[in-house]
Amino acid sequence: MLYHFEKGWKAAQSFCNLNGLFAEGTISECRCRKWYGLFKSGGTSLEDKQAISRSSDFDDQMLLAAAQRDESFTTQMLTDSFNVNHSTIVRCLKKLKKDRLLGACLFSNLIPMSNTEV
Repeated sequence: MLYHFEKGWKAAQSFCNLNGLFAEGTISECRCRKWYGLFKSGGTSLEDKQAISRSSDFDDQMLLAAAQRDESFTTQMLTDSFNVNHSTIVRCLKKLKKDRLLGACLFSNLIPMSNTEV
């Protein structure tokens, strides 16, 4: 993101590029704008400030069980089912070392719902 800023990109462009490159939900547009604000004020440290974190009652093991029970689930379906942000699902699947499931979920998000050609 700092690279984008230094090249003159807008925060919205950087947001779209990063989410397109890595995965949707990698960074929020609001967070991207906050980083750009920091860069504009002269701050170039890439360390996040310590934030007050709220405790999470999200159960990684329930996510794992759901993803393994039905591998046709997409990350968006898991997001809706668990009522959490998409980035939470992606982060948890990575943390659980279930990149295979993450890849399958992300790929299935791209498969058209019908077999008709567009």
